[in-house]
Amino acid sequence: MTGPKPISRELARERGLLRYFTGKPCKHGHVAERLLSNRECVVCAKLRDVQWLITPKGKAYQRQYRETPKMRNYHREYSRKRYLEKKAANQSVRESCETEDRLRVLKPKEILQLLRAEVTKAGGQEAWAKKAGIDRALVNKVIHQKRPVSRNMMKALGLRVVVVKD
Repeated sequence: MTGPKPISRELARERGLLRYFTGKPCKHGHVAERLLSNRECVVCAKLRDVQWLITPKGKAYQRQYRETPKMRNYHREYSRKRYLEKKAANQSVRESCETEDRLRVLKPKEILQLLRAEVTKAGGQEAWAKKAGIDRALVNKVIHQKRPVSRNMMKALGLRVVVVKD
């Protein structure tokens, strides 16, 4: 396995880069790129930032930043937009499934949308899982696309698997 090729700080500066790589470990043992501005390794810089954010001063800074009118409006609009998108997608899936009585082929994405709509209608993953007799953790993994939809889940959704020979 080959990593990035070493480049000198001067060459990085000439090329207008923000980072350079020496291939040598920093004083804490990280072999990573370094920032051109202060020669600090990027891993050490990230750790320093994270450690600062958990201090009272860092928490106060985060709170102050989050509570600015600009950020409040941004998060409010983003949340509303996502809510409306999900609501429209769930409604269209629900309507298409309720109005069509004939057989049709569903794509995995459509099955997932149907599952999400049913979970929302039931009042949450735990409620739907209990009603369907399926493990809640499995429902969560399927919704987050870490597991495929199981046959029992399809049955609980009112779907059936049909194998067709071409």
